[in-house]
Amino acid sequence: MEYITCKKCGCQMSPMSEACPMCGTPTNEDAHTVNSSPKNETEKNEQIPNVSIFKNGKRVYWGVAAVLTILFIVYVGCKVGNRQDKSKEVVTNVQQVNGEQHDALDGVATGEMVVDSYDVAYNALSRSGILPSEKKELIWTILVPDSKNKEILAFVGPVHGMDLKFDFVKIEYIGGNWQLSNIDTQPIGSGMAGGIINIKASDFNMQDEEMPKYVKLNNVPYVFFMCREGNAGNAMPPCYGTLYFALYNLKTKRIVTLDFNCWSVYSEINGKHVESVEGEFVGLDEIKKYAVEMEYLLKQAELSDYIYRPTADDLNLELSQNAVKKWLKDNPQIDNLRDDGLAVVKFTYYDKDKSYEEAKQNAMSIAPNDDYEIFYSWRGSVYGLNKKQQKYFVVYGHESNWGAREVSWTDKSTIEIKLDNGVTLIVDLKSGDVHSKMRY
Repeated sequence: MEYITCKKCGCQMSPMSEACPMCGTPTNEDAHTVNSSPKNETEKNEQIPNVSIFKNGKRVYWGVAAVLTILFIVYVGCKVGNRQDKSKEVVTNVQQVNGEQHDALDGVATGEMVVDSYDVAYNALSRSGILPSEKKELIWTILVPDSKNKEILAFVGPVHGMDLKFDFVKIEYIGGNWQLSNIDTQPIGSGMAGGIINIKASDFNMQDEEMPKYVKLNNVPYVFFMCREGNAGNAMPPCYGTLYFALYNLKTKRIVTLDFNCWSVYSEINGKHVESVEGEFVGLDEIKKYAVEMEYLLKQAELSDYIYRPTADDLNLELSQNAVKKWLKDNPQIDNLRDDGLAVVKFTYYDKDKSYEEAKQNAMSIAPNDDYEIFYSWRGSVYGLNKKQQKYFVVYGHESNWGAREVSWTDKSTIEIKLDNGVTLIVDLKSGDVHSKMRY
């Protein structure tokens, strides 16, 4: 057996010792000497495997580390690859969705497209010098579905005045730009009733996607729209005129209209003062030669909420909701009074109810006295409440804007009503006696 000698104290020890057992000196190559070398080649070879195992251990360690590193890289690569694949999938899905939306937009003019087409048309009209203008305005636009989103029809009309000529402007996507390709100017209406006053969807209690509307009749493309010609402003009420249900033929550029001579009526719907019209269709014999267009326009008129269609309750004048209509029926002589006129008004009394609350909700009032409370709507009807009986009645009734401008007391039971037409009525609330005079 071999031994090694400690250089510091000379103690002999096993070559496996890590330090001298006597002095503690470490047994490294500098701290000891080998007493004898291997006696033969066999012993030498016996030591080599030990060293080889150590070296192989290092190789295994680094090999394992390298393998783990490679696996980690592969793992990360796979994750990144998966994410990229998912991203590609998402992008593909988005492109597919966009493609589906594009296809859908080709066939249907949605509300969103109307907004886009309006902006495009306004910019194109501005570049052409047509807008902005004090005389004309862009009223509505529609994207023509059959054009694969490359054609817009714009409707340009006068801002005010008696010029009832309207421009149907064709705007096309050519060479990467939207350009005006045609302007078709046509009159609408007679021009005899004071001008077009209603030309937008909201004027007819409709949504933008309901009017204008692209339609095909017998495979011919049209644009359906509505407009109303009538007395403009409050100086000439009630508003008489003509409501037009119209079809514009995109190929022949011909307009076919269904004409409804009408006047304004007003009603309360969900607490809002809503205008509609009553009247009758005219010129039906002339439109009969356009059978296809006539059938479509009559259907649109039938569906229109803008035409007033009374219900059974609307026609029952004994109901409090029709108090003004009953007053007008019972007292036709009042509106014919002028300077120094005399008449007796017939009052109908009602219990305080929902109709009373609605009438009073947005009305102006004058200071009540011990017996009466009076309230009225601007240019409208005048109501009275008998405080002792707790019943209300119509003092002066009117459905248009010729009504009361100002109401005041002259004594405890008499009021003075200044009407919008220049007549002043002095009404005794007890007897119903009426005296009239002109203010100018």
